[in-house]
Amino acid sequence: MSDDNYIDLSSITDPSDFPQASLRFLDTLPRCSVCKDFFNTPMIAECGHVYCSLCIRRCLNMEQVCPVCRANISEPQLFKSPDTENLVQAWINMRQTLLQGALEEEKISSKKSGNVYH
Repeated sequence: MSDDNYIDLSSITDPSDFPQASLRFLDTLPRCSVCKDFFNTPMIAECGHVYCSLCIRRCLNMEQVCPVCRANISEPQLFKSPDTENLVQAWINMRQTLLQGALEEEKISSKKSGNVYH
């Protein structure tokens, strides 16, 4: 793939941007279930669910439960998750390349099957 054909896809952030189901699924994993964006300063609750620090703190201000499983949690039961933060950053760094490759593969497959690709 030459740089001439490289499309800037950095602004495409929705998991549905990936044509393959497996990549769509992978793109949902490093995302907060509250804001749906990539984790920002990820915090892990005792129940194991991970949220952006700001998102979970806002939720806990309204109700002291995990937004996913409804387990009782409080702010002292939140822990920083540097491993998650590193994984999110690695995914963000690779995402554009993976998306470009996936779209190129879909384009080639469409041409082979005689479908028009737009």
